[in-house]
Amino acid sequence: MNKKDMNNLIALGEGFTTEFKRSGTAHLGRELCAFANANGGMILIGVTDDGKCVGVQDHNRLKSEVQAIARAAEPSILVNVESVDTVLCIRVPAQQGKPYSYGGKFYLREGASSQQ
Repeated sequence: MNKKDMNNLIALGEGFTTEFKRSGTAHLGRELCAFANANGGMILIGVTDDGKCVGVQDHNRLKSEVQAIARAAEPSILVNVESVDTVLCIRVPAQQGKPYSYGGKFYLREGASSQQ
């Protein structure tokens, strides 16, 4: 993903295939699981809910955390993680091993939110 594609995605706002997280990986397992059980999607860490880019620090640490969370799902979720400028972009491709669970719970994407 390049910066122009990311800005276009941000301009569209959150929705069925897009989630913004201001910082960190809180509740990321739920989001990954919901996208895996749907048709995939993008999670942008370093973007506020209203679409403002605030960026994140320590991308390498965050990438490791994201991979660990994806591996903790049952079955493991395949993700692609990359940095675009100061934003961490997580692509959850359409998955084949549905249904997926995280922490013993199943999640689905409904509109712009993930529900148990």
